[in-house]
Amino acid sequence: MRVRSLHARLAAALLVLLLIVGTAMLLSSLVATRLYMNEVIQTLNLGLAYNIAKLKSDALLGENGELREEGVEQLLHWMMVVNPGPNFYVLNLRGDVIAYDPGAGDPADTQVSLAPIREFLDVGLHRSGPERPAARRAILGSDPRDPSAPKIFSVSPLPIEGPPRGYLYVVLDSQPFGSVAEDLRHSYVLRLSVGHGLAYLAVVLAVGWVAFRWLTRPLGRLVRRMEALGLDGEGSGQWDAPDSGDEVDRLERTFDAMAQRIRGQMEEIERTAELRRELIANVSHDLRTPIATLRGYLETLSLKEGVLTGEQRDEYLAIALRQSERLGRLVTELFELTKLDRQEVEPQLERFRVGELVQDNVQRFRLHAQAGDIHLEADFARDLPPVYADIPLIERALENLIENALRHTEKGGSVTVALREVGARLEVSVIDTGHGISEDDLPHIFDRYYQASRSGKGSKDGAGLGLAITRRIVELHGSELVARSELGEGTTFSFSLPVAPRTQLSGLANLTGPGDLRDGIVMPP
Repeated sequence: MRVRSLHARLAAALLVLLLIVGTAMLLSSLVATRLYMNEVIQTLNLGLAYNIAKLKSDALLGENGELREEGVEQLLHWMMVVNPGPNFYVLNLRGDVIAYDPGAGDPADTQVSLAPIREFLDVGLHRSGPERPAARRAILGSDPRDPSAPKIFSVSPLPIEGPPRGYLYVVLDSQPFGSVAEDLRHSYVLRLSVGHGLAYLAVVLAVGWVAFRWLTRPLGRLVRRMEALGLDGEGSGQWDAPDSGDEVDRLERTFDAMAQRIRGQMEEIERTAELRRELIANVSHDLRTPIATLRGYLETLSLKEGVLTGEQRDEYLAIALRQSERLGRLVTELFELTKLDRQEVEPQLERFRVGELVQDNVQRFRLHAQAGDIHLEADFARDLPPVYADIPLIERALENLIENALRHTEKGGSVTVALREVGARLEVSVIDTGHGISEDDLPHIFDRYYQASRSGKGSKDGAGLGLAITRRIVELHGSELVARSELGEGTTFSFSLPVAPRTQLSGLANLTGPGDLRDGIVMPP
């Protein structure tokens, strides 16, 4: 959609408004002019019929006051010759036309309404001189020759003194008004007025265009500056600016986009503050127990230095050493998880075969598993495709899952690390035969410091951070850490990684031996 500027839309609105107002004023002026002309003409000719009847009473009336037909015809003919504009009629008391000038043609109606005539005579408008009242509006009566359009008139009773025998009725304007187009065609003054009005309209529109352009120029500069700023907050302008509407529409959409960006930043600030508060709570929660234990045994060694036997001293020192190791591990995991939550860790993706990573971790934990009488094995096909992921992060996730499985598996149990191809992804699963997790605990096992109520050796040493760290690592790779468990059956943790394109790993398809697999594990990005 083409961008329309605000000043152009304002000018268009001004044009429409001026056209509406100008048309309304033109029509109103025409109506007012017609009414004014009726009022002026009738005012100038109020006593016309009265004066004629007064001057020609001898010719119009006989000795007994009756109307003389011959005199009426002569008078009407003479008046039409002198002033052909008005039409003269003689009416009886019922309003019937009893005489008229046949030279102007026969009337279409021989009956005239008496109500306007009575109003005219009651007000006294027919009398001339100072006693005649001022007319406040034109009184319209019927025209026998054009009954459809009422006209201004002058009327006088016949005779003017004594009981009336009839009326001298003069229609002052026998030409009906035409349409606006006809008025414009026949009136020079009206055409001149319309021309002047159009000229004024053009001048006002031009002035309005310039004024609107001047007034909206600061708004246009503000819109361009906001669009150039963009949503990244660094002035690069790398975002889709609105391509339709005027400056106000574009400014509104830009403001909405920036407001949304600000809301996101505020939420990010709140999350950061929450993480900071949570970190403080985590440190105080996790470090309190090992520090207290470490301090207690060290104080015991210090206070009972000459009382403790060599075996007791070695035992206390071993416990203090384990607590110090636990303390170091907790601090490391706390900061590791905080960095993951704050998205300070950017995965360095590369192509490698995850099978070798699994074999390395199985070998590393094999002695620990044998010490606990737990069978630890890897289960995967050797022709699995390589994956695209961050090697150190995936290794850290595998370590956490294997260590967690060994900690919660009793003697005689087993832990299996399985790999299988599922579509375009490679699924990694760590399966143990421990006591499992209850349905109530299962939704919360990824929460920090949540200790599931499942038995297993070493469970009391669990910091509650390993699974949370593993979940964040898996999420950084666009996957999800899924846990499935049944009490008495064991637990399975699984996630998936994207398979790297096979076309970029030529030469690895024929590798079958363990040595060959190890040699070809890491491919250049």
